[in-house]
Amino acid sequence: MNPYHDLLTQLRIAYAHPGGRETTKIWIEKLDISNMKTILEVGCGVGETIRHLRSKTSAGLYGIDISSEMIDIAKIHTKDLPNVKLKQADVTSLPFAASSFDLIIAESVLTFTQINESMLEITRCLKPNGKFILLEMVRTEDLSPKAQDEIKHFYQSPNLYSLTDWKKCLSDHQFKDIVFHQVNKSSSTVLLDQTLDETSLDILNEHLQLNIDYEKQLLAYLITATKRGMRDDSPRY
Repeated sequence: MNPYHDLLTQLRIAYAHPGGRETTKIWIEKLDISNMKTILEVGCGVGETIRHLRSKTSAGLYGIDISSEMIDIAKIHTKDLPNVKLKQADVTSLPFAASSFDLIIAESVLTFTQINESMLEITRCLKPNGKFILLEMVRTEDLSPKAQDEIKHFYQSPNLYSLTDWKKCLSDHQFKDIVFHQVNKSSSTVLLDQTLDETSLDILNEHLQLNIDYEKQLLAYLITATKRGMRDDSPRY
């Protein structure tokens, strides 16, 4: 189990990713989703991004989360919305056919997974020329190996990529038109009045302290990319 993720489940924060709703609003307003037919969010949490999308598009909306408890909450939060399908699943083994989606979204998800395995599945399920939106913690090049280990240990994350790492990863997994946009890590999301036990408070305080200690070296980036189409893979003469 991941104590930090368990805490997020306990808090049931609407937008737990860096920048919160404001960051989600940035890419939704910039990206033309009006003609999309199918959209998948991996790591959908309690379903707030799904709700936001429903107000902007008539596309079929799909959400998966590794936490069955989060999916149960998301189903309650989205029960009034048409054409929404949610299920418990792992991003490294997506239960969808190849080339199923026009857009795949991953807001603060992939860093906590085996990235190459996740990217193989995302690439498989995305249509040629489909769009990929991800929001991730990104380390600066000068973050020491000791600090990287400290951060990865706390979040139980196998990865902590730099911008260079992300660019290579996306390019290696058939993506083009890769754009990075640094976003504010803080959020105006308001926590409801919660009673936390001592262990949960310790986890929350450690999370906050890490982000203070490495404020200038642990950043948040919104990344957009397009899966290459068949013509992009054709030999050039």
